[in-house]
Amino acid sequence: TNGIKANEDSSWLFQGFTNVTNIEGLENFDTSNVTNMTAMFSGSNVKEIDLSSWNTRNVKIIDGMFNLRASVRILNLSNFDFSNVSSKNLWLIPSSGLETINMSNAILPKDCNGFFSGGPGFKGTYIILTNVDTNNVTDMSYMFAGASNVQELDLSSFDTGNVTNMNNMFAGTVSLQSITFGSNFVHKSDATTSGMFSGCPAPERPTGDTWQDVSFD
Repeated sequence: TNGIKANEDSSWLFQGFTNVTNIEGLENFDTSNVTNMTAMFSGSNVKEIDLSSWNTRNVKIIDGMFNLRASVRILNLSNFDFSNVSSKNLWLIPSSGLETINMSNAILPKDCNGFFSGGPGFKGTYIILTNVDTNNVTDMSYMFAGASNVQELDLSSFDTGNVTNMNNMFAGTVSLQSITFGSNFVHKSDATTSGMFSGCPAPERPTGDTWQDVSFD
């Protein structure tokens, strides 16, 4: 893939790489024109996927992009730009081996419903969210729902000023012991929070003037 310019439609590009444990040159893959990454790595058997250098500002469709096999341990999506994504069945990840998702410096899409859930939820241990841009996000419902092995989350960079739906955001995060909230993790007046912390043992809950009289049940 070294120096190759990807097609606008790059769906299924690395699909079924079952006998390959490493894809060389991904860091030099020119994705600036790509709009469709549907099932791009579906069925791949590599151990680590690092897309931190990819330009994804024009990507609109990523359905099933990481429908991965159990061998994949690390998924590095730092710097990934989801801002134009309008279809995102991204997190249907049956990979029982996936341990870490790195989303540092990523720009998240407007709709983050079930983002790390994808049905049964992310079963790995680490979700890295350093300096994430959530300015355009309006829906965070079920965002981490079912991420049952994650023990801590640092959401200090999250800006929820435009979010109207936080229903079941942390539902079923049964191992979560610590959450770090920043000053911009606020409650918009019309935002819903039903079941926001259902089944979540972490003692931290958002505080501040905007969270007064807000029910998380």
